[in-house]
Amino acid sequence: MDQMQFWQVIEQAKRDSQGDDQRQVQLVEEALQQLSLEEIETFERIYEAFHGRSYSKRLWEAISTLSGFVSDDSFHYFRAWLIGQGEGLFREVMQFPGRVSEFIDAGGDWWLEELNYAAYEVYERLTGQHLWQVLKTAEPYPLTGYDWLQLDTIERGDI
Repeated sequence: MDQMQFWQVIEQAKRDSQGDDQRQVQLVEEALQQLSLEEIETFERIYEAFHGRSYSKRLWEAISTLSGFVSDDSFHYFRAWLIGQGEGLFREVMQFPGRVSEFIDAGGDWWLEELNYAAYEVYERLTGQHLWQVLKTAEPYPLTGYDWLQLDTIERGDI
């Protein structure tokens, strides 16, 4: 599993789900079930790397502008939704957070909490073990091609 394969799983599920977010998560889980345990672990490490790198003050401010108030949980679920849209939209929004309004409907549903747990659910089904126990000692996945994606620190109370 590498970043290209990660995005292929996400984008194929997105296409095949035809806009049904719950179906998309189900399709991601079905794809993960076909992989080795090591590949599932790597998928989750890549997911966590992108999810962590999208914890951006500029992005949080942009999404808050659209909806008024976005809690930390809601921002967590929004970032899952953003990853679920595929690499193209993820890159675009992360490079230009102010343009997020071009891609979402302010009154729409842009939370995809369940995607946060897809690899965990599959891993537990296959092994009976919790994936977090395996990943707690794993090194963070070294993203490539995202050097421009710099972390901007969010302090409690900034948003």
